[in-house]
Amino acid sequence: MQLIICDDEDKVKNLLKYGREKFPNVTHIVYMNAISPETQQAVQDQKWEIMAFSEMEATGRKNPVQLQVTIHSLL
Repeated sequence: MQLIICDDEDKVKNLLKYGREKFPNVTHIVYMNAISPETQQAVQDQKWEIMAFSEMEATGRKNPVQLQVTIHSLL
């Protein structure tokens, strides 16, 4: 899984401007603060999974795995 974590809706919308053409390997978008249903749908239309950071944390607690993390800054 390759994911991008966004702290607010504007950053999610910025990713949507580029879509899969710029980020073909991304499978998941994780948001930290609430985003609108319209933005969530737009992410799903790109065939990306979307989830809240709190949901990702809960999933990780239930299913711990060893991860390799690479951090890139878009801005």
